[in-house]
Formats: sequence, structure tokens, C-alpha cells
Amino acid sequence: MERCNQTLAPSGQQCQQRMEVGDFYSSRANISYNTSLVLQDAQPDDAGVYQLTVQGLDVARTMQITLILQGTFSPLFLSSNPAHAHLNQTALLSFSLRTPSSGWDFIHITWELISSPKNRRILTYTLDGCTGKAWNWWEQSCTVSQEVDRSYRQRAGVRPNGTLALRDVRDEDAGTYLVTVRAPDGLACVGVNLSVSREMLAAEWPSILSIIQIAAAGVVLCFLALILGEHMFWRGDKLEKTPGGTCHQSQPPPGDDSG
Repeated sequence: MERCNQTLAPSGQQCQQRMEVGDFYSSRANISYNTSLVLQDAQPDDAGVYQLTVQGLDVARTMQITLILQGTFSPLFLSSNPAHAHLNQTALLSFSLRTPSSGWDFIHITWELISSPKNRRILTYTLDGCTGKAWNWWEQSCTVSQEVDRSYRQRAGVRPNGTLALRDVRDEDAGTYLVTVRAPDGLACVGVNLSVSREMLAAEWPSILSIIQIAAAGVVLCFLALILGEHMFWRGDKLEKTPGGTCHQSQPPPGDDSG
């Protein structure tokens, strides 16, 4: 939109409108009344990250939007469950992949964090040149490679089944992660939500209880020692030692009737 009438409220402004559509999307893309992108007849290749740029006299902003397609257009099937981790622990973000056939020769898996202001790619995991058949898709004979983004090289890794392992979890790691799977049969995406808590791990409670029990036992022993010490001190006033070193009850002198 260009040359808007500044005397009117934003909702009532009249502007000159001009739209340019790329050749590849000329028959499917359009803009709605609120400038939203309308993409008709969505295809598997349409899934991914789109960048929106807004420019004006006093504003210039860029943001990224991820499109996740769901439906029966792809023979691949992805599903996932939310993940949870404690601070400084390891988070495991997993998914379930069902392939329509075992005769595939490659699978490319990409993990991204999409809930941050800018999408952050974490790693890419590739199984290529696969041969043979196996009960699980990740057990076929393949050439395996992975590429981890520089900012995650010390913390991120991937399991053979594509599970993302994120070590030393931080508060800022919480959010939505997107896993994208490409195979000869098509493309599929699914989101995985990760929550991070500061609560104490249940496994830590036994050690803390042991410390408390040991401390309590120490207090009891000290208390018993004090009682025993007072008792021995009281008996010391009533006992005397014989030359042989043994103790006997002191007796009053003969003829002394004072006792």
C-alpha cells in the first residue's frame, strides 16, 4: 500500500494498492483485506518458514512465520508428545514416524526452535543411500551424517531414531520445536512443546532425606552423651577409688552415727 490519506483513521484510510506475485505462486497466492497471505491449494512443498517484512515511514520490521501442513496429502505420518525437563538436565524431544513402505533410500530430519523471535535451526540429521529392510526405519543400512548449528554444538545431539537430545537445559530453551522430515514419499512436519521447570528432581529426595536422618541421629547421640556425662559426674561424687584401682561405695567412719 502506498500514499495513504493521513487525515483519516488507520481503519478508514484510503491507499493506493499494488501487489506483485512470483511466477511460481501466480495462480495460488493472494492478500486478504488485513494483509494476510492467502495460499490456495496447499502442497507438501509449501510447508516451511515464511518471512514477512513490513516497511513504513516510521517502522521497519521483519518476522518469520512457520507453516505446518496437516492432512492426508503426504504418505508420511508424524506424531509427537510434549516434552518436559528440569533446569540443567537433558531434554529428549521425540516423534513417531510411520513410512508407507520400507523401500526408501533417504530420510532428512531437521530440528528448529520456532517460538523465538527468529526461527533457530538446531541440527540436520540425514540417512542417505539406504539399502535393505529393517523392522524400524532407522535400523536400515545407511550413510549417517548430522550438522549441528554453531550455537548448539556443545549441547545438542540426535539419537539414531531422530530424537533431539538437548543437554544442560536453560530457561530460554522452553518453547515449540518443529521437526521436519523429508523422504521419497513426501514431507511432513510436527511441533513438539518443551517445558522447563526449576522443581527439585524426585531422585534427589532420598539423598536429602538421608542427610536429614544423619543429622537427627547426630543430635540424638549428642543428647545421650550429655545425659551420660551428667550421670557419671553425679556418681563421681559418691564413689572413691581403692589402691587397687577399683571403685567401691564410700562408708562412714566407724562410730560415726551421723549417717
